[in-house]
Amino acid sequence: MVHILGIMITNILDSKPPLFNVHFTTGILSATLITFASVFFYSGGVNEEGGWRGFALRHLQARFSPLVANLLLWVYLVVWHIPNDIIQYSEGGYLLIRIGMYPFITILFGWVYNRTRGSILAPALFHASMNSMNTLVSVLPVTNAGSVLLVLFAVFAVLFDRMWRRLPSDHPAVYREL
Repeated sequence: MVHILGIMITNILDSKPPLFNVHFTTGILSATLITFASVFFYSGGVNEEGGWRGFALRHLQARFSPLVANLLLWVYLVVWHIPNDIIQYSEGGYLLIRIGMYPFITILFGWVYNRTRGSILAPALFHASMNSMNTLVSVLPVTNAGSVLLVLFAVFAVLFDRMWRRLPSDHPAVYREL
């Protein structure tokens, strides 16, 4: 959604209709749905979020505020994804994405996890929707406005939920020893 809003803002600022030059075909929509399901079930949704949010973030939030915990988790995510990034972004664009944008994306994932009281389903759906946008890049241009919106949403989440404050120890998204 952020991606499409970014395109609309860019087009409006360029004095074009909001969805100028956006053409969806059944083929691209089918590919996006297949990518979404694949990511959700196999390559980043349920399996990664069970580890990143369900285990790591849950343990980090037992010791740190959600903001600090998510920034620490971001460092782990960067290291974990280095092999994938080298292959996928051979021209070096991964630095801008992982270092520039991923702190904000990680904060949003953590915010979704905490707002859903430690649900893995919500960040897994969010993860799959973010990754399935890669399929649409051939028809939807990446815009600076979309990146700015993503950053603004993350800043809003930090301020709205006061993520610099630790969560209560009885919060479902915080690890407790039994």
